[in-house]
Amino acid sequence: MIGVLAQLVPSVALAWGAPPGDALPGNPSVGEPVPPISPGDPHPLPAWMETFQSFSVMHALAVVIAAAVCAWLCWLARRGDERHGAGVVARRWGFFVFAWQTMDVVYHGSKLDPQVSLPLHMCDVVAWIAGLALVTENRKLQTLAYYWGLGLCSQAFITPTVHVGPAHLKFWLFWVGHCNIVLVALFEVIARGYRPAWRDLRFASIMTLVYGAVVIPVNLLLHVNYGYIGDSRPNAPTVVDMMGPWPGRLWWIALIVYSIFLILTLVWPHNWPGRRPSGPARPLPDPASPLPPGPQHD
Repeated sequence: MIGVLAQLVPSVALAWGAPPGDALPGNPSVGEPVPPISPGDPHPLPAWMETFQSFSVMHALAVVIAAAVCAWLCWLARRGDERHGAGVVARRWGFFVFAWQTMDVVYHGSKLDPQVSLPLHMCDVVAWIAGLALVTENRKLQTLAYYWGLGLCSQAFITPTVHVGPAHLKFWLFWVGHCNIVLVALFEVIARGYRPAWRDLRFASIMTLVYGAVVIPVNLLLHVNYGYIGDSRPNAPTVVDMMGPWPGRLWWIALIVYSIFLILTLVWPHNWPGRRPSGPARPLPDPASPLPPGPQHD
């Protein structure tokens, strides 16, 4: 403690404007630089812990872990026991999504920076929708989680916009948050049997236009770029960089978004032209729920 105070006193005096050559209490030699205060010999973290680069080993590892977690959750939901049925897994996961997004909102909101503090990115909105879809199993919420989450937010796995490594909370907020979004969409398809219909494509397209109508004025008013549909470009390379200047690139964005939605609809054979139209697919039964009574025989 005495040694730390001995270093602190000359440092404070220098901060108040005392010339560095003056003899100060605790300064063993006139004109000798004051050593920095350090509790010990710090060991810097490896570069991969501090920074993140696209198409690196860490990037590949994040994608592999996300795929493994998705497979595990879907297997857990369909294994058939009462403690791990699809409904139980979905509800617990949904509350985890809510808690994680709350932490994300607090973290970015505390920065008081209009560029990042408002939860208006597509991924910010879809994360809450995904959590609600897990808890409620509402078809409209499932539809938005499917088209927005799987179709749009999955772009984060290809061109992530995070620059810091696992030593920083922002890294985990980014990757866990986007994993929640994309994996929920896959969970709804694999474990719950969600299948999109043409009316779901129409609903998702209308809601996408509504999102743009809300976010674009905010972007222009605050000179920000939520949803990557503002008049500026993101800091990290994305597909937006190839679409030309604003506002012309909005047409390209709309065309690409609708094309992705169309592909996500046509991957299911019941939506192919010439097929008999069918209603929404019935969800897979929850193995944890009791079976309905069979037919009665005399």
